[in-house]
Amino acid sequence: MASERPQGIIQKYTLRVADCDVTGCWKPSAMLTALQEASGADCQSRGLGSSELLRENLCWIVTNSEIHMETYPRLGQTVTVESFHGDFRRWFCVRCCIFTDENGQGIGYSATNWVILDINRRQIVMPGRFADLLPDNTRVEVPLRHPRMVETVPGEETVLTIRPQYSDLDLNGHVTNTRYADWVCDALGTELMRTYCLEEIRVNYSAEIKADQEITLHVVRDGLRYHVAGYHNGRRHFEMGGTLRRRDGGPDKRGIPDKQ
Repeated sequence: MASERPQGIIQKYTLRVADCDVTGCWKPSAMLTALQEASGADCQSRGLGSSELLRENLCWIVTNSEIHMETYPRLGQTVTVESFHGDFRRWFCVRCCIFTDENGQGIGYSATNWVILDINRRQIVMPGRFADLLPDNTRVEVPLRHPRMVETVPGEETVLTIRPQYSDLDLNGHVTNTRYADWVCDALGTELMRTYCLEEIRVNYSAEIKADQEITLHVVRDGLRYHVAGYHNGRRHFEMGGTLRRRDGGPDKRGIPDKQ
């Protein structure tokens, strides 16, 4: 079966200072924000945006994501984000994305699971008639069709404590879920993150974090593998894990900084 062009949305981002980290590369949190903005824009164009769903006391919720980056764009460069609907898996709506650089070369890709939440009942609902408004992209070849769950990493655990601040909060008064990527990079440490980047990012979102909830971050790193989970009163609210890669493209040696 021949592959088709996806029916979705294409957005271009010229990276600003606010989008980049100390190395001048695209921050993972800014990348996650771009993914969500593109997804929202495509849904809005199809009558499935937040304003339409809110009329029925519904909203989109992201449950888990997986991202692979071959290389990170830098300050001043333009990255193209192509976002399109993938498959339905029962109540999960998969959103796929492909990143390309200024020369049209692929630099990364992702897949994200979204669900529709009944705000009043706090229950997930089946897509139902909303599914009919989304295009059929089943014949589109994608690098990643479904996000996989976060894998645990064996090793000694370090525990850090975070109390959400004003700048962490979104319009709903909860911690912006893209902010978790900043927390993870901070937990892995400045020395490590200057030399290594997040090559693979998997995120599981379990529960919202409110302003008054003190979060303990449980951090484990084993060589180029990492796992960070956020808990409040013993309940896990999110976890992120994956692999690291040297920023300079050189061979990975044993000179990786010690675990934080």
